[in-house]
This record gives sequence, C-alpha cells and structure tokens, in this order.
Amino acid sequence: MNLAMNLTGMSMWCLIAYWMYCHNEGVGFTNKDLAHVTNLQKVFKAQKTLLHLRLLMAQHHEELTTVIGTLAMAAST
Repeated sequence: MNLAMNLTGMSMWCLIAYWMYCHNEGVGFTNKDLAHVTNLQKVFKAQKTLLHLRLLMAQHHEELTTVIGTLAMAAST
C-alpha cells in the first residue's frame, strides 16, 4: 500500500513541479488548466484517503481472522 501511495504522491509532486517550472518560464495557464490541477489535487486526496481506509480494513480483517482462528481452536479442544 505504501508503494502505491508514494507513486501517487510522486506523480502529484511531478505535476506541481512542472507547473512551477512553466510558471517561472513565463508560460501562462488558463483558468481551465488551473481548475484541472485543482481537480487532480482533489482526486489525489481522495485516492490517498481510500488507500488509507483499505489498509485499515485489511488490518481489521487480519485481526478478525486471528480472533476467529483462536475461537475455533478453543472450540475444537
């Protein structure tokens, strides 16, 4: 999960770095371009939140599996 999160984060930082480079070189951006970057930032935040939730669910699933295994072992003895 961390690798996916880092790759997504890296792509966002690359986009921001590109935008800053173009801005410093005097390349103008339209409001549509800026809105697109804003939308990408929102998508990135949503993806990061979903990855975090999936990680929490996986950890919770692992804990439940351990508890069920322990209960099954106790019931079989």
